[in-house]
Amino acid sequence: MKTYDLALKKLLAATLVLLLSACSVKSTIVATSTTAPDVTHLYVTVSAVWLNPSASAQAGDGSWTRVTLNKPVTVDLYDPTHYTLRTIISNANLPAGTYAQMRWLLVSNSAALANSASSLGLAYNNLVEFNSANSTQTVPLEFPTQAQSLLIPSDVVISGSASSGQSVVDTLVLSLDALRHVNYLTQTFANGSKQTFAMLSAPASALLATKSGAISGSLDLSSIDTAVLGSQGLIATAQVLAADGSRHIAVGSAVVQVSGTTGTFTLYPLPLSSSGTTTYDVVIHGPGVAPILIQSVPASAGSTGTSIQSQSLAVQPASVYSVTMPRVTTNAAGQVFTGNSQANTLPAGADVGFFETIRSASPAPYLIESASLNPLTRQFSATDSTDPIVSDTAWLLSNSPVWVGAYNGGSAITLTNAVPAEGAGAYLVAASAPLYTDGALTLRVNPIATTATPTPLYPAVPVSASGIVTNVAVTLLPSTLRYDRGTLLFSAGGKVVQAVDLAAALLAGAGDAPITVTVYGVPTGGLSGSYRSAVYDVEARVWNSGNPSQAVRYSWISGVDLSSGLTSTLSLNLP
Repeated sequence: MKTYDLALKKLLAATLVLLLSACSVKSTIVATSTTAPDVTHLYVTVSAVWLNPSASAQAGDGSWTRVTLNKPVTVDLYDPTHYTLRTIISNANLPAGTYAQMRWLLVSNSAALANSASSLGLAYNNLVEFNSANSTQTVPLEFPTQAQSLLIPSDVVISGSASSGQSVVDTLVLSLDALRHVNYLTQTFANGSKQTFAMLSAPASALLATKSGAISGSLDLSSIDTAVLGSQGLIATAQVLAADGSRHIAVGSAVVQVSGTTGTFTLYPLPLSSSGTTTYDVVIHGPGVAPILIQSVPASAGSTGTSIQSQSLAVQPASVYSVTMPRVTTNAAGQVFTGNSQANTLPAGADVGFFETIRSASPAPYLIESASLNPLTRQFSATDSTDPIVSDTAWLLSNSPVWVGAYNGGSAITLTNAVPAEGAGAYLVAASAPLYTDGALTLRVNPIATTATPTPLYPAVPVSASGIVTNVAVTLLPSTLRYDRGTLLFSAGGKVVQAVDLAAALLAGAGDAPITVTVYGVPTGGLSGSYRSAVYDVEARVWNSGNPSQAVRYSWISGVDLSSGLTSTLSLNLP
């Protein structure tokens, strides 16, 4: 009897799965993005959306559910309010199921201008507009590979009605973190002309709208000089304790929108647990501002969310000091050196976080400030630097204690002045990067009296997530055209992992002889091939600094599989 019952249950379960999988579910996909304070538009042109139940599926796998748009859609992901959601697909038919990742396929800037982009008056299918030196600049938005797509981890269950065969599913909300992850490169030519482009190498996530919450707040900025905020901006960050308990990590960020002496922000979308109340610690931070930590703020469902308190929260001023990442040099063999050392050079796709320990709040340090590295220069990136290739870009840190309080049901919060365990204005510095574990919190930076001479930083180099790295020798096969500038990029999931400046190698090349450079420290898997994330797109971008009309040329290989750690040589034909 028990055997019969078990068999019947299995049969009913299998039947239910078949019925659900047969459902055609109406789905809507929308998007929002966090962008830097000086960005005024971030356009992308989407041609298709793919979904996959496997988090490790690669672009060439056959298991994708592919939704091709009737015609490309151009959307502006610039969203200062964080709840003006842009529709990518409306009422698309998707099979019911669990999807662990999405891919947006984008129309390349090298392709014909899409009608949707042309109707908006755009010069490119993908572009960024930003304010720099009291002017507005528009530059093409590019990606680490010509196989242009945004890879979006998700945890989305699409379930329809088995009886009707069709129902309307919850809206899927894509969130793109472009706050610190749009980097700029200015190419300078011998005649003095310049070409600038932006590169997007940004984390993203997708949630169901009913499992997405928000936290909002209003700030009184009458006591601070908002001009000091610059391109770094005043930022609100929702944080949780990392799985290993070593630090608090950011789950979502929002730029505080400044209007006169008032600032407002909305953190959305934030993941909500399936049961109970989901709370976040919120850190408000920026140069010239005393950081504020508000603990245990509940995120409310919807895009307006929980207000931290009914009246504006007063922000206090702070003095600032500056830090910088040392200039790197690359030799003809591809070795990248920081100072005289190759060992302490961070991965090209690294972010740098600045942490402080507030003992009255938690033994684990909080992320107070963060910056990304320009993957092509390994220095801090900012749009207000006229030429990131030749200019050091400093990052400003506030020299101040932290104001700490706890959510009080929307009523006024009592803030207490707390000196971090590291000292007022002192920070622990750690690097993080795609396919690497978070770096050790071993470097400490102390405040200095001036911003004129920034303190150079040498954070601990993160360890590969698999525990294994390899060096890949790449042979560049010459063409009839001559190049003296270029970059070699290794990317995974649309994010830069490693990069090599090719200028020294190209200048050292002779005639038609092949050029070989070695890309050091590429994360890879073991002999079991279990580290499926170590599948790379490899791209060479080359140009001639004496010939602006020649423009940049590209050559690439998609799907270089290093999951087994066996591939150590590649060849690329220069275009």
